[in-house]
Amino acid sequence: MTAPHIRIFPHSQKEFPSLDTLTTWLLTGLKARGGRYLLVSKNAVAELPPGSLVLFRYGQAVVGEGIVKEYSRESSTENRTLFGE
Repeated sequence: MTAPHIRIFPHSQKEFPSLDTLTTWLLTGLKARGGRYLLVSKNAVAELPPGSLVLFRYGQAVVGEGIVKEYSRESSTENRTLFGE
């Protein structure tokens, strides 16, 4: 078993134009998706074992956190960004 890691996920200000849009999405959209988070880049994270801590960053501020339950590298065209991209 791999030891848990700590990862910081920065967020695009194009996708989340304000801190409020990101915090609202973290509290509602991410929760509504069952906590399923789509990484934009396949190579963004080398490894993310269960139990890892993820910090969500907007600019220089950490605005949320989560614990990884499971992680997979599957890709899907069904997932879209907040604005449908």
